[in-house]
Amino acid sequence: MRPAATTGGQCLLADGHAVYADLAEDHPDAVAALSEPRSAFFGGRDGHLGSVFTPRPDGRPQIRLRWDSLARFSPLAQPYLPVLRAAIARRQRTLTLAAGQGYVLDNTRWLHARTAFTGPRLCYRALGEPMDVGP
Repeated sequence: MRPAATTGGQCLLADGHAVYADLAEDHPDAVAALSEPRSAFFGGRDGHLGSVFTPRPDGRPQIRLRWDSLARFSPLAQPYLPVLRAAIARRQRTLTLAAGQGYVLDNTRWLHARTAFTGPRLCYRALGEPMDVGP
């Protein structure tokens, strides 16, 4: 087993539904702008054009976000990025993992990132689709 990073590499997690609820209460105009179709583009040439928040049929929001150089936002959404960052910061939790540890999350609900790190680090990612197990 590889050792954990020498320094850094903590996981940063925020519940997207809690972020959405915060914004809906304090900044409904931000929710509206960040939910507009075509208000965000994530990725390179073949990226995803959509929005930060997308309503689902069950009423819960689906969240999609990245802050790197592959994220671009419409002029309507850009003024609300600082309040979005602040809402995420209020809900963010830090998780320090030891070598061999991991976590599982719903990528349409949870925002996730990591801090910078030094030293060796090995990370595996597994993707899956939820199963409808019925009643």
